[in-house]
Amino acid sequence: MSISKKLMTTGATGDTYVDDVFSTYLWKGNGGDRDIVNGVDLDGEGGMVWLKSRTGTKNHRMFDTERGVLGGYLTVNDDRVARYENNTLTAFNPDGFSLGSNTDINEAGQDFASWTFRKAPSFFDVVTYTGTGQTDHVVPHNLGTVPGMIIYKKLNATGYWGVWHRGDGTNTGSGMGPGFFSGMSLDRNKASAGMDPANYNPPTAADFHPYSVFDGNNVGTALNSEYVAYLFAHDDSDEGMIQCGSYTGNQTAGKQIDLGFEPQFVLIKASSGTGEWYMFDTMRGIVTGGFDPFLRANMSAVESGAYEQLEVNPTGFSLSADTNVNTNGVDYIYMAIRRPNKPLEEFEADELFGLTDTDQDNTAVQTSLNRIDLNIQRTLKSNYSFAQTRLQGNIRYLKTNENMSEGEYAANNPRGVFDTQGKIKSYSSDPAVTFSWMRAPGFFDVVTYEGDVLGDPSGYKRFIPHNLGVAPNMMWVKNRSSNNAWAIHHSDVPVDQVFRLNTYGAPWDDNENSVFGGTVPTESHFTVGWSEEVNGAGKDYIAYLFASVPGLCSIGSYTGTGNNQEIDCGFTNGARFVMVKLIGTADEGWMIFDTLRGISNADSPRLSLDSVTPQVQGSYIKPNPKGFTATSNLTGVSGREYIYMAIA
Repeated sequence: MSISKKLMTTGATGDTYVDDVFSTYLWKGNGGDRDIVNGVDLDGEGGMVWLKSRTGTKNHRMFDTERGVLGGYLTVNDDRVARYENNTLTAFNPDGFSLGSNTDINEAGQDFASWTFRKAPSFFDVVTYTGTGQTDHVVPHNLGTVPGMIIYKKLNATGYWGVWHRGDGTNTGSGMGPGFFSGMSLDRNKASAGMDPANYNPPTAADFHPYSVFDGNNVGTALNSEYVAYLFAHDDSDEGMIQCGSYTGNQTAGKQIDLGFEPQFVLIKASSGTGEWYMFDTMRGIVTGGFDPFLRANMSAVESGAYEQLEVNPTGFSLSADTNVNTNGVDYIYMAIRRPNKPLEEFEADELFGLTDTDQDNTAVQTSLNRIDLNIQRTLKSNYSFAQTRLQGNIRYLKTNENMSEGEYAANNPRGVFDTQGKIKSYSSDPAVTFSWMRAPGFFDVVTYEGDVLGDPSGYKRFIPHNLGVAPNMMWVKNRSSNNAWAIHHSDVPVDQVFRLNTYGAPWDDNENSVFGGTVPTESHFTVGWSEEVNGAGKDYIAYLFASVPGLCSIGSYTGTGNNQEIDCGFTNGARFVMVKLIGTADEGWMIFDTLRGISNADSPRLSLDSVTPQVQGSYIKPNPKGFTATSNLTGVSGREYIYMAIA
């Protein structure tokens, strides 16, 4: 089934969304030809592709449509000329790009990442130009706004990568003021060299001036030399997709960088001192409370994850005390890109929620989602019920049937669930089913945060921002650091009645409002109280936020009749997934049903998220085009109250 679609008429630039102009895409090399389908139109709109092996010591490679496939690649981490090789990037496509068998970009068995930037006003542009040898050389561009960062490179001779950034104010006499062509280099970890501000001509919304002195070489305007420049916008409007900013380190964990949006990609470099160009993205993992996988643009080194560097949150990112990104007194620049923000109407239902058979131990299994943000994997036998989110990291999990803190696989265990785009890995060879959600405004969101309460300050409330865009109808909150129960809120139950996902009991009467503060969530935030379950000082937390969406997701309640009962969810082709919980008594758990295992008139096998009891055969729900039909085996005694979540 599909959600009704509509033409895109709004967005960051009036006709486009972040999803259309930027993509981080992960794949495992196959040693042959392949298409990378990331939804970014490079063939019609133009842009740039940046590729890097995550597991091999291989160079960063950069391709762009201005030079074309035959223009070859640039090596980001060295000063070599542009080169063409067979079987590298072989085509720019309307929905991504194609690759050949070159081992630097597609070696069999190796993990790779790409970052695709499409040309778009207020986001990104690529231009080529010929040097004039003049300091007043002017090069036009099509950003339509003043650039936030410009990266430029000589094509026909060796030469350092020059970088200009609006936040680099070295030698201007005004600290982190307006930037200029400074001499920072993308292929080196050097500090900004600076130049005489008297020779500085700032870029405008229409052009830039590539005059730069760098290590005594004029690399921006050398006579008759060919150059390419990549221009990144800075847009701090409410719907802006990219920001290029700066900060001064204080070597204190929790330093907040406010963007007004949650980022999916962050590039950080020390500008007043030496330091690598650190690359982070949420597809590879920016882990709250754990080690962050990073690559370095100026190095061919493999991906590293030995440090906690930063955390993303609904309004920006925060820094750890690690000296790579937060040395006291050192100035830094950054470039940050907003998380995907395409509206629900642009997706099919199975692109937002997927059901997958996962009974192949350590084997990547394709799902119907292009990006997976939450997986709940449940064996059909008495084994496990695991939940993993991208913001927890690739090898971390929580058990829905226990109050235990977060678990973690060994670093060399191949069971990382998010290694390959749109694929998941099974935890065992036992038959299992996996339920997958993609974050999307109005449907589903994930929020991580650190608790701040010491002691027992009764009455304390804290507001946690989120990006769901609507008030959630259901929330699951878990302390990842300690053994505390899952706290569940459902909009059809008073907020002081708190369910536990890991138990089958009736809701707990929170008379002191210590969990959700006695306050219903809103479209911008939810409230937590002083309980360690949701807000203990120094503890890491995760929250899943679910919302009702007409035709896609129904979160509601009903009163049992003791007979078969039609539950109208507003669907047209029935529910693919149903979760049901009895409210008032302690004899029924969090029962789940799905069409992958079967919802039929004869049988609807039951699993529970609060236990690892093997699957139970029986007729509990029946198919119904409007939603589902609860049978007398499920509704039991007349007058019992049930809550549910159903997804079409």
